[in-house]
Amino acid sequence: MSSSLDMAITILRVLIGALMFGHGAQKLFGWFGGPGMAGVSGMMSQLGFRPARFWGWMLALIEVLGGLSLIFGFLTPIGAAALLADMIVAAVKVHAPKGIWNMGGGVEYNLVLIASLLVIGLTGPTYFSVDRFVNVVSWSATNMFFGALALSLFGIFVAFLTTTQPAASQRQTTQPR
Repeated sequence: MSSSLDMAITILRVLIGALMFGHGAQKLFGWFGGPGMAGVSGMMSQLGFRPARFWGWMLALIEVLGGLSLIFGFLTPIGAAALLADMIVAAVKVHAPKGIWNMGGGVEYNLVLIASLLVIGLTGPTYFSVDRFVNVVSWSATNMFFGALALSLFGIFVAFLTTTQPAASQRQTTQPR
């Protein structure tokens, strides 16, 4: 990989990692004006996820740990795959019903994140990453990404399988993720 491409992917990885960490910290710790776990469990219940508390914890931990994975470039393909699954769920359950454009709470931003996470997951370790210096798994980055993505997609399947349809009054009060 050329040094300029390596630097560009590193910048993208760290920026998205920091944003996803912050997004998850809002949920997990109530930082940055976030709702904390009580609010997240309520949101998950409104979205129809059962058990809501379990899925709220999964959501918050994926965003915090996946964000840290990208920030440090450690197990990057796994972090990227988990966050990609998180964004697919957010896109389908929260944003897609509101259309494409973010101004109306639509799916636009989720699609940008999904595309970016695909690039990060498929690129492999950059020079500025823990993955480059610590060979934890003997798989290639691409194989690790697709393996983690398959597991993440199975998680999405289970999440949607355990989801009930929220009442119309609840759907209107659900805040965007």
